[in-house]
Amino acid sequence: MASKSPIVNGHPGRLRRLLRSFGLVALGVTAARAPAVAQTTDYKAASEAPAAWRDYASRLQGAFQQQIEADGDMSQWLVNFAAGREKENKPLTFVVSASILPDGRMDRITFDSSMDPELGGRLRPLLASANAGTPPPDMLQPLRLRLRLRSTE
Repeated sequence: MASKSPIVNGHPGRLRRLLRSFGLVALGVTAARAPAVAQTTDYKAASEAPAAWRDYASRLQGAFQQQIEADGDMSQWLVNFAAGREKENKPLTFVVSASILPDGRMDRITFDSSMDPELGGRLRPLLASANAGTPPPDMLQPLRLRLRLRSTE
């Protein structure tokens, strides 16, 4: 049985397209190795990171998407929020820094200064409950993901 895309504001699949746009734009991994260690400015660009780290970042992105999709109210709010930002010509791009415990649970989620405070307050608990499985043991942390949300009509 094929799964149906959720309907948002009468548009089948609109939520799915929005969440697909919640994409990995860049991956940076800071030099701190343990979870919850202060972030440094040293990091590896996505193109320089080992394949296992990039694969884990992709899994984490998927786990973030699943957490948002599971919360219908948040999903609807995100669609409306992204559409409002686009009308104001304000792109919705931000960096999420995730410190991950060895069992894959999130230890800490922080955002860069470009994060809208209301959006950050709503996203943090959802992203903090994501679990992408055990991270590569040599992966530097926190994992930094540059994400972009955009409404797609």
